[in-house]
Formats: sequence, structure tokens, C-alpha cells
Amino acid sequence: MSPYHHGDYKRLFPTGVLDMDPLFPTLCILDTSVPQNRQQCLLKASKEAKALASRNTCYNRKTGQDKKTACEEAKKRCQPITLTPSEVQYLGQLQITFGKYNGQSFKWLVENDVGYIKYLLDMHIKERRHHERKASPDEWVKDLLLRYVQLFPQVSCHLEINVDRAIYGQGRFRSFTFQEMWQWYSLHKSLQDDPQAGTDHERKMAKEAHCSVQQWLVMKVEDITTKSLKRFRQYILDKEKPPQDRDPPAAAASSSGSKGDGGWADDALLVEALTSFERQAAGEAVGRKKSPEKGSHPDLPQKPSTGYISPYAAPAAAPASAPPAAPQLLHQLLQQFLDQLLH
Repeated sequence: MSPYHHGDYKRLFPTGVLDMDPLFPTLCILDTSVPQNRQQCLLKASKEAKALASRNTCYNRKTGQDKKTACEEAKKRCQPITLTPSEVQYLGQLQITFGKYNGQSFKWLVENDVGYIKYLLDMHIKERRHHERKASPDEWVKDLLLRYVQLFPQVSCHLEINVDRAIYGQGRFRSFTFQEMWQWYSLHKSLQDDPQAGTDHERKMAKEAHCSVQQWLVMKVEDITTKSLKRFRQYILDKEKPPQDRDPPAAAASSSGSKGDGGWADDALLVEALTSFERQAAGEAVGRKKSPEKGSHPDLPQKPSTGYISPYAAPAAAPASAPPAAPQLLHQLLQQFLDQLLH
């Protein structure tokens, strides 16, 4: 059975949380079969969120509360559990002061509608980079929501500023990031130019990744049914542009976000067809079950940094350098693989 089947969604506590802390959100994970550091939350709104949004149509705003007061009240709400709440604990008790989920806590929002979080924060980051604009009264709320979300890689991987570590989620590459898929896809092209480079396994891996990526590039964008895969397609197309012509990550926020669950659906309907396509492209018999080979990952996703780095600064321009030659790129991927094994 596909791990994306609707009945298989499981709720997990974040990685590293050993005790069941009621102040931590219970995350709705899309695919629990992949390693924890490669998991991502379901973007679709929960039934509870949909019901609340349908009732909360007036969108009244809470007024008269500043950032300091809100944080103090959030810490007080933690007192039944702990008198010294950590940042992740009290930030989760802060409340949204606007929109269809007005009055709900950050913790509740992470548990019930990650798609809305993506839409909201992608737009917020994009707007914050326009310094001439007038600040909104709710800006500090969105700033703190972003800080909270960045504590959970399963959620923050969906944000446009983190598009490199967004999870591809398809077939044997279901735990690979967008960046890793691009590396293997481009490596295949380089290996074709240098028949002596790479082992048989590496050439096979690169070929399968190339086939998996290529199918989305040849499809019309309107024929792709999920926004995550539409974003992946655009990601690869952007990577193929000359560095000076590439858009900064936040530039696509308005097109990749969604106000609700809308087009943000899981990829359940595509998994079986995709797996069959990959097997045919790799010369395997259709229907033959094959598990991913050990050591096939080129790299691990980046861990959140210990220091808080503002996402509002304009991204640095990409260096105008040519892609690395096949031996250099291959050496880089092999070194990352060895580092993974050693750690």
C-alpha cells in the first residue's frame, strides 16, 4: 500500500521530544516511512480547521495588545505545565489576531493548517523585503509565527525561503530534497559528457533521477495536479536558467502559496503512476518491487541554525559561475555521502 494513503497519516511529536509534552504541537506527517529528518507535514487543512473557518466569517481583529504583553500572557498560559517555559513552549501559546483563524494559538495552527501557514508567511516575507511599505499592526504576530515555525523543520521545509530543502516526496526519491534531485538530475547530464566518470551505481542513480524529474518538465503545468509538484517543476526550470536570470526564492511566494487547502493536496494519486514510470525508464520490469539501495542519499537536509537568522534580508545574488564539471560534482556528492555514513 502506498505510504500516502489517506488512512496512513500519523501524528508524531517533533524529533528529539522524548516526553509527551502537551505544549508541543502534534504534527500531521505526510509520509512516516521516510527518516524523521526528511519528513514533512501535510499541507491540507484538518476537518476542525475547515469547520472553524466556515463559522468564522467576520474576521474580527484583536486590538490593543502589543508584542510584550502577548508574550507575557502566552507564558502565563504555560503555567499549568511549567513555570519556566522554553521559547518553543510559550511561542506555541501565542494567538493569531486576524483572519479566519483569529484567536487560535500558533500550536493549534501548526497542528491544523500548515498550508495556510505557508501562504501567510510566504507573503509576509515577500512584503517585509519591500522596506518602503507601511508596516501592518499584525506584523509582529507574523514575525513570531515565522520564528515558531522555523523550530519545526517538518513545517518550515514548505516555506519558499527554504525551497532547496523542500521534500520531493515521489517514488524511490520520496525522501530527497528539491536540491538533491537537482544535483542528481544535473549529474546525469555531466556523466553523459564523460563516460569514464562515476560508478555503475552512480550512473544508474543519476539516470533514474533524471527520468523522474524529466517527466514533470515535459508535462504542461496545468496537467500537474498538486502545487508542490508544480513548484518542483518551476524549481528545476529556474535552476536551468543562467544565474543572473534566476528569481530570488521569495519571488515565487505569491504563486506557490495558497489561502487554504485548495490545491495543496497530498500526492497519493500520483505515487503509483510515478513509480511505474520510473521503473520503466530505468529498464526494470513493471510491477517488480524494489527497495531503495542503502547509501543512495547524496546529502542530508540542512539542520536549523542555532542562531536566529532573519529571512527578511534580500537574498544574495547567485554567483555567475558555470556548473561544476562532472568529476568535481561527483566528488562533491561522494564526499557528502561519506560524511553521512560517518555521522
